[in-house]
Amino acid sequence: PPFYGKGGGANVIHVREGANCRMDGTSWTDAYPDLAAALASVPDASKTEMWLAVSNDHMVASMTLAGSLTIRGGFTGVENTPQERPEGAYTWLDGFNCYFPLLEFSVPSGALLTVERIRFSHAKASGIRKTGAGNLLVRDCFFTDRKQSEWNLQGGGIYASGGTVSITNCQFVNLIDYSVNALSNTGMGGDGIYLSSCAQAYIDDCLFATNGIQFFRNKGAQARHTGSAAYINATPTVFHNCRFASNGAAIMEADGSAGTIHFKGASGGSKLINCALVGNSDLEGSQSAGDPVAGGTIVCNMSTSDATLDIENCTIAYNLTQGKWTGAGINVNKGTVNVKNSIVYGNVRNRNSDTVNAGADIEVKANGTMNISYTLVTGLTSNYIHAAEGGTLNIGIGVFAADPLFATTMDDFQSLFSTKDSTLPYLPQSARAACAALDVYPRTHTGYFKDGVRVRDPERVESPTIDAGDPKSDYSREPVVQGVGYHGRRVNLGAYGNTSEAALTRIRGFHIILR
Repeated sequence: PPFYGKGGGANVIHVREGANCRMDGTSWTDAYPDLAAALASVPDASKTEMWLAVSNDHMVASMTLAGSLTIRGGFTGVENTPQERPEGAYTWLDGFNCYFPLLEFSVPSGALLTVERIRFSHAKASGIRKTGAGNLLVRDCFFTDRKQSEWNLQGGGIYASGGTVSITNCQFVNLIDYSVNALSNTGMGGDGIYLSSCAQAYIDDCLFATNGIQFFRNKGAQARHTGSAAYINATPTVFHNCRFASNGAAIMEADGSAGTIHFKGASGGSKLINCALVGNSDLEGSQSAGDPVAGGTIVCNMSTSDATLDIENCTIAYNLTQGKWTGAGINVNKGTVNVKNSIVYGNVRNRNSDTVNAGADIEVKANGTMNISYTLVTGLTSNYIHAAEGGTLNIGIGVFAADPLFATTMDDFQSLFSTKDSTLPYLPQSARAACAALDVYPRTHTGYFKDGVRVRDPERVESPTIDAGDPKSDYSREPVVQGVGYHGRRVNLGAYGNTSEAALTRIRGFHIILR
């Protein structure tokens, strides 16, 4: 048979669906037949890797590792090295209608759990759950289709506490609390990732889309749902090159704990760099319209007022909140938020007819400080940027109000709204796919690169976000195309500034014609 004599060596635990020889994991021939059999006894420290050639598999109980372990998916059961795996192949772990755990480990101090090329679906609680003081590295994984309706759901994709966490090139999609009532327990949330008391976290090149609750007019009384994409508690976290789209949270109760990304506690030093946050939504509960204070897309709710959250080269656009006291874009409840080289535009509070209690783009509460520079906003009046009594709002150089001329217009976004059973607009469930696909690349006739292809606007339109960033900021990653366009020697605003997908600056000059 093709698996005979194949394997990765003595340090590898092999798991192959259908294996029926010695079943001791020593080779593909003598592989364990499933994950539960492979983990029936704790792997000793000599086993540093586990290779998976299975589908529709799962664990049956959590376990404590003896040392570092790398779990690799995408094998067919004939490989001698990881490099021999088919390109783009993944192993599928499934929890059978959210009944079984998938990967749940306690990792000891000094050890590292690495997980790669696995597709997690229908997990009982989390696709990966890591506890203990050890570290976690996850790359090239998919987390999808967890649909639960229970209390204390934390981290539908990844839950991690303790150690350092790194997550790279992963997708978190359709991790849903599908109940009509989002329940009243404060522990809910972080449908994509839930981090608590980690030393540091790095999330790079990841997608968070259509997570959280379903889009409805409202949720049940006392609904609380914190961080529909990510809940970050007591963990300094850096998000880089991530997209957050069409995630939904329930906002209710006096603490108003909602938001797409919620930074809480000792998470000072966190950053968002080159991230796009579009088409996300907060839904209020039915108990009262006056309670919510911490919803919107980004919530900064640190343990101290001087703890920092830096937002640089991000696009926060076309998000909606039903909170009366909260903005739809950035909310600074406690802490200091520094915004630079960004676009905060077209965010909608569906209570704008009320007395201005919050800014649609930016809201700063009494224990918060916002320092903003070189950023495009929808407007500079208090119904767009607002500081409550005691809050500090410092609008610096380079802040201006304009239409960024996105590929998706404000009218396109508002056309997705519904007002069924209410005069207040909301995003219906039917709009979820359209919200996930909102295009916030700036229009330009010179062009920008998307998936390696130059995209040009047919009209001679140039977005005001091009070359509008801090003159001291790095622009070296923006493209140069000989004879077409270049970086303009100044960074662009928004999520694609200082990246290979940045809009080009038109080359200016003159022609000499010889006859």
